[in-house]
Amino acid sequence: MSKRKKMLVVDIDGTLVNDEKEITKKTLEKLHMMIDEGHYVVIATGRPTKGVKKIAKKLNFDNKGGYVVSFNGARVVDWKSEEVLYEKSLENKFIPEILEKVKEYDLGFVTYDKDHIIAGTDVDEYMSLESKITDIAVKEPDDFFEYVNFDVSKCIITCDPKIAGEFENKFQKMSRGRYEVYRSADFFIDVVAKGVDKYSAVEELAKKLGVEHRDVICCGDSYNDISMIEGAGIGVAMGNAVDEAKSVADYVTLSNNDDGIAKVIDKFVFNIA
Repeated sequence: MSKRKKMLVVDIDGTLVNDEKEITKKTLEKLHMMIDEGHYVVIATGRPTKGVKKIAKKLNFDNKGGYVVSFNGARVVDWKSEEVLYEKSLENKFIPEILEKVKEYDLGFVTYDKDHIIAGTDVDEYMSLESKITDIAVKEPDDFFEYVNFDVSKCIITCDPKIAGEFENKFQKMSRGRYEVYRSADFFIDVVAKGVDKYSAVEELAKKLGVEHRDVICCGDSYNDISMIEGAGIGVAMGNAVDEAKSVADYVTLSNNDDGIAKVIDKFVFNIA
């Protein structure tokens, strides 16, 4: 009888990497052991697909294979073959109404093309941070709507963390259920197509790979991880996670600075207490 394959799904920032944005040696070793034993490792992030390149290289996805859920679930990619396994885009027709309100409230706004972060407002500190984290340049087109004439994977509204909750609610009401609005960080409010979240994409991937629900382990720390922590066979919140994520988790592990993911692998993949 063949051994059941486990699928470990990990968010990046605040989960897989420590506060220095590095994967610790211990966690990296455990992840490589998982892959070598035939289990699946999946990155699930709000980042664009291109913004995962450095992490995927460290996990040796180029040679051994791996999967990336990017844009908070709007796209799923088989990293080695570069095949897009699942994609759900936000219709371009919604962007003008969102951007109009963003400007009215004096907030920031970006979306993405294949190679750039595209700014719809003046570049602010949060856009610069997104550029630094993802290693993707910010482009400021002369005419935003002439440039962005396509459906997009995701938009981000940027704002001061103190007011993010208030504006998350405002834009959720404005959406009237036509698209999804939720925070992915204290200062990022993401806008994606209706029905898009990390767990919906993870569920699609698990079906394609033939992984049973009980063998799907999802780990995260932030608001945009709640869907997959709640939906997984085993939902794990990091020790540093927001309370909302911890409240729906089956298990709370150590923090991202204390090899929390390595502990999850030992406990739920290798069955080491």
